[in-house]
Amino acid sequence: MLAVPKPTTLTFKTVLGVDYQLDVWLPEQDSLAKTPWEAAPVLCYYHGGGLCAGNRDWNAWVPDWLFYGALEAGVAVISIDYTLLGPHNGTHVVDDVRDAMRFIHDELNTKLAELSKRRIDPKRIAVCGSSAGGYVSYIAGIHSPVPLKAIISFYGGGGEFLVDWYLKEKKEPFFTISLSSRIPRLTERSSTRQ
Repeated sequence: MLAVPKPTTLTFKTVLGVDYQLDVWLPEQDSLAKTPWEAAPVLCYYHGGGLCAGNRDWNAWVPDWLFYGALEAGVAVISIDYTLLGPHNGTHVVDDVRDAMRFIHDELNTKLAELSKRRIDPKRIAVCGSSAGGYVSYIAGIHSPVPLKAIISFYGGGGEFLVDWYLKEKKEPFFTISLSSRIPRLTERSSTRQ
């Protein structure tokens, strides 16, 4: 495995005195990429933690195999903080995703150049995450102001909520409640879900 480069930590926004940051790990020039990148493709990682715990620290929250594998393949890894639920709500997470993606696409290369760092390719951005981070990746897929090349969810919250069945208009109930024997039962109508 390659030695882990020290991340470059940058603030992508500040709200009410709180800095929202991301860590950027750039691949070494001698990575295993078949063709050396002039600008590295990007894998953005959102940590898990049930939307109420966790942070961007790769040691605790980013899977080692993903982290090392991406760097060895010549892909930049960006681990991103987002607002945790607590006093906040889900709309803050959506705002964080939009702001982070906009920053990575529009401003990150300028910040890296100021630090004499290698560039990223803002046209090759993928997002991924595990558990709650998988859910946040889905959110990025829906709300990112910039095009994404891939969305990867590792056991992400929300499950299959982006498949056609969930997105199509429902014209008749797909669950009914039976009150016989005094215990409500939910029964699925199999004819409507296909």
